[in-house]
This record gives sequence, structure tokens and C-alpha cells, in this order.
Amino acid sequence: MNTKLQPNETAVIVLDMQNDFCDSEGAFKQVLGRDPSAIQEMAERLEAFLNEVREQGCKIIFSQMMNDAEESPDNLRERLTAGVESDASEWPFGLKKGSWGYELYKLKPEKGDEVLEKKYFDFFSNPELKKHLEKSEIKNLVISGVYAEMCVLSTASRGFTEGYRIVVSKDLIATTPDKEKLKELVQELMAGYCAEVVESKEITAELRGETKEEVDREVRASKLR
Repeated sequence: MNTKLQPNETAVIVLDMQNDFCDSEGAFKQVLGRDPSAIQEMAERLEAFLNEVREQGCKIIFSQMMNDAEESPDNLRERLTAGVESDASEWPFGLKKGSWGYELYKLKPEKGDEVLEKKYFDFFSNPELKKHLEKSEIKNLVISGVYAEMCVLSTASRGFTEGYRIVVSKDLIATTPDKEKLKELVQELMAGYCAEVVESKEITAELRGETKEEVDREVRASKLR
């Protein structure tokens, strides 16, 4: 890795790992037919990763996307209903605050973690995120979660603009299988312009202070398993 990560200067951002996006009974599967299987597989890896980086002292901040007929911004509602969510017969069809679909999927925030709401794809649209990062003197952001092609991309790009060093874990972001090629393109774009895109094993090894040779060995070993 080129980015040097110190646990006390690093926050892990977990984007929108909510039941409506991730669960087979969630609204995005039931209403739009989006297959969450790849997201569910990623969630298992993400849970193990969060347990490890939490022990190392990293800050963890979860986002929850919220859609509401009155509170959601007009331009967001207009674009979604005319665009990727146009097949829904009503809006919002999910991510309603207080609903099961709004809650986090399997991941359980622990003491010291933060959970913040957002109404746009970009997590920095909630100014509370920047306040928490500044209070904790964070310099580096590790981005994880869904969807790779929108919330991950927009948050990584905005975080870079805000002055943070951005690392995206390629095995801890996900989308639906039909968008996999788009995910690969997004990773290429981020790697070229705003983020270091690496495997999660490289991130945890860097946080443990291992040498490049040790990191490379661990990454190679993980690919053989």
C-alpha cells in the first residue's frame, strides 16, 4: 500500500448496509428485483473486518440512507423516480425511517461506533460526518458498503475533495450482479483519481504495521485459500 494508515487517524466508513438493500426480503429485491446475493457474501467479510479494525482502534461510522415523501430532497426524489427506481409503483417504497428495511443488516454497531443518517448518496451531505471526523482528528478514510457505483463512488470522491486520504476495499464494496462490470469501472476510476483501491487484507496488515513484504505474503496467501 502507498497510503500509510495509523489506527488513531483512520475511520472506516460503512455505507448503507441496510435490510432494504441487503436482505432477500428487502424492498430493493422485492420491488425492483435486485439480487442482493453478492452484498450478502460481502457482509460476512465486512463483519470480520470491522471486528479486527475496531480492536486496533479505528473509528467506525455507519450510514443509513433515509427516503421520505416529505423529508427527502425534491431533486433526489425526481431523479430516482424518473431513473433507476422508475419501476416502483410508489415512492418511497423502502428505507423509511423506523422501518425494518431502514435498520442495519446483520452488522451491530458497538460502543464507540457512530451511526448517522443521510438523504443523498454522498455521506458528506450530512455535515455531522465532517464534525465527527474533525473531532477525532481523522486523516484517512477506508470506504466500504453499497452500492459501489453510486454511494461508494460519491462518498470517496467527496472525501478526497474534503482533504482526506481515501482507501477503498475492493472486497468490501458491492453491488448487484448485473452491475458488476460497472463496479469494476468505478474501481478503476477511483484508483485513477481519488482513492487507493486494495484488498481488505492489505488494509488490516498496514494497520498492524507490517512491512510491505509481510503484507504481500499475506495477500498472496489469502488468494490461494
